[in-house]
Amino acid sequence: MTFISIEFLLFFAGIVFTYYLIPHRWRWVLLLAASYSFYATLSGYFILLLLVSTVFTYFTGIVIEKQETKQQKKRAMLVGICVLLFFLGWFKYFNFVNDSIRAISTYMNWNYAIPYQEIILPLAISFYTFQAVSYLVDISRGKQKAERHYGYFSIYFAFFPQLVAGPIERAKKLLPQFKVEQTLNYDNISYGMKRIAWGFLRKH
Repeated sequence: MTFISIEFLLFFAGIVFTYYLIPHRWRWVLLLAASYSFYATLSGYFILLLLVSTVFTYFTGIVIEKQETKQQKKRAMLVGICVLLFFLGWFKYFNFVNDSIRAISTYMNWNYAIPYQEIILPLAISFYTFQAVSYLVDISRGKQKAERHYGYFSIYFAFFPQLVAGPIERAKKLLPQFKVEQTLNYDNISYGMKRIAWGFLRKH
């Protein structure tokens, strides 16, 4: 199921209809279930990596906030960022680095035994990794409080309309929108439908 498909339009319409039908206190559950379901249809093998990255970023944000000094916050932030970038680098750049080392080793007549690895790049890993990095940086700088509600944080991390295509959103902009009780506004619905239709035309 991709954005430019009838399946996605039906899926999206069903989520919007259900969102306004159920009480506000359950809407985060709907959005989270929709986000994970959408990701699973595109990259089910890597949903565990998405979950691990979410849990790691959630607790790292809390650890950073609890540090007493700016230096301690910075150190905790750097550790968290290094772990996140390690995951990204492993999947995205391992074979590039490995092939480069092998080429140098061949030229220098060195023995290098690590073969090419069949590594599949997880869908949207760049988007959610850099979104996680921006979240940790904002907490370290005091621009964002660590989110304690794991459900809301998980939606921020995996929100399906922007997970696989961006843009990378700052937590202070996106998280409050999940928490505020949204009411059905026909002008907003009309505007959104026009934007979606225009996007479809641009893609085609």
